[in-house]
Amino acid sequence: MALASVLVVEGVVYALFPEQMRKMMRMAMTMPEMTLRITGLVAVVLGMVIIYAMK
Repeated sequence: MALASVLVVEGVVYALFPEQMRKMMRMAMTMPEMTLRITGLVAVVLGMVIIYAMK
């Protein structure tokens, strides 16, 4: 269920804002690896906090 929700949200974003997503990808390519790692870890922690809060 959770994976399906992620796919729906991602699909909507790419369908509605394709050019902005290309810009975001280009921007991500220029970011230092550590910045991407930290951003990913923050997203994981935030997602876990939201899941915990919903229970």
